[in-house]
Order: sequence, then structure tokens, then C-alpha cells
Amino acid sequence: MEGRYERERRATEVMNSSMTNTDVEQKMRELLVNLQEEYAMYECMIELCKQEHQFIEKGDWASLRTSLGKKNKLLDSIMTIEGEIGLLKEEWNRQKDIRPSQLKDKIVAQLKNFKQLMEQLVALQTDNETTLQQRNLKEAEMLGVIRKGKNLNRAYSAYGNTVTPARYMDKIK
Repeated sequence: MEGRYERERRATEVMNSSMTNTDVEQKMRELLVNLQEEYAMYECMIELCKQEHQFIEKGDWASLRTSLGKKNKLLDSIMTIEGEIGLLKEEWNRQKDIRPSQLKDKIVAQLKNFKQLMEQLVALQTDNETTLQQRNLKEAEMLGVIRKGKNLNRAYSAYGNTVTPARYMDKIK
């Protein structure tokens, strides 16, 4: 009976024998390029989040809508490249022994940079959500004050509009 380690080792050997070192190197270069492109897209996403925060602070809803549209397109691009990266990551995991070390180090460093970038993006997004919620609460309070004032005006104006015209004895027929 063969153990898990033996099966994995044999599977790796079979896969390694089917791909040459240059094929693996080419795939790893492609993975690195895609990771760098994705990183640049996430940096653009961070800039858009910073702009969105300013738009929320100013109450510039038209610009915020435009920025959200750009962000949505950027997310679509990220999802496309993420699909390509997913396939290359599978290959990365299969080719453990014959990876070129310089490329391996660059890919690992790029993946570590992603962690920091994602933390920054999540923090900015959370801050934007909090700011937007606070802004909505302020707007709701103002709307409540306005409604209360309008209700009071309506209550008093109902009496003011019902004044009957004066009737004079000489004009009665």
C-alpha cells in the first residue's frame, strides 16, 4: 500500500517530466507579469477609493457615481486577469522542484506585497462606508427637521386659509 507522500511524489515527477524547464520558466514569467498588472490595477483602485472619500465628504454625488463606474470597470478587468492567474497558480503549485529561484523569489515577494495592498484597500473602503453612513445619518436628521417644520406650517396654515370674508349688512340681499 502506497502512502500519500509517495503518490504526490510520483505525480509531481510525471508532471515535471512532461514540461521542460523553459516551459516552466515561461509560465512563471507570465504569472509574474499578470501579478504585476493586477497589483497596478489594485493601486488604481486605491486611488479611486481616496477620490470617492473626497466626493463623499463634499457631497459630490455625480462625481462619486462616475468614480464608482470606473471602479466597476476596473473590477471587471481584475476578474479577467484573476482567471488567468488562477490557471498559472495551479501550474505554480504543481512545479515545485524545477522553478527558477529568481522568479520564485520575485513571485513570492509580489504575493507578499498583495497582502499589504489588500489591507490598505479594505481600510479605505471601510472608511468610505463609515463616512457615507455618517453622512446619511446627518441627511436623515436634516430631513426629519424639515418634515417637522413643514408639518407645523401646515397645521398653522390650515387655520390661516379658512378665514371667511367679512359680511356687511348693507350688502346682504
